[in-house]
Amino acid sequence: MRVSGGSLRGRALISPKGNDVRPTASVVKEALMSMLAFQLGGARVLDLFCGSGQMGIECLSRGAGECVFADISRESCRITRDNLGALGLEGSVMQSDWEQTLTTLSVRGKSFDIIIADPPYRAGMYEKIQDRIVERGVLSPDGVLVLEHDKALPPEAVDGLSVLKMRSYGKRCLMLLQLKRNEQ
Repeated sequence: MRVSGGSLRGRALISPKGNDVRPTASVVKEALMSMLAFQLGGARVLDLFCGSGQMGIECLSRGAGECVFADISRESCRITRDNLGALGLEGSVMQSDWEQTLTTLSVRGKSFDIIIADPPYRAGMYEKIQDRIVERGVLSPDGVLVLEHDKALPPEAVDGLSVLKMRSYGKRCLMLLQLKRNEQ
């Protein structure tokens, strides 16, 4: 697994062993970075369910201003810290479940321009994640929420969010959402 673009292009990343982490496929990562290209400059990014941190690191390599990495797994957080250190990057790594992460960030008054969420596909938590992001106010008004999901298990957009784009790459899909604008 390598950084695919930006200032760190080609640099190797450590990946957790076993089946608990599914690294995002290169074609999916490249497609997402292409879709976000004009939003990355100076962006505040949250990499929820970060695994090895590859998506947040990709964003930092391509010009994001800061990234918070969160995962419940101690091993994933250690590997993310190791990857950041090896690449000379700074980033906040939080070891907590996704709901606690969103609550903590909300209490701290944090909001993000890009939130990437790649939860376990079969856990059935996509709508709950969207609800909490809206409730906690952690997505900036012009921000983008990215959900990576299995093609066979497409999530629905919840109240308060609208779909910007949906793209399929084999069995994996990306759904990009934004906050709904108040209609007057």
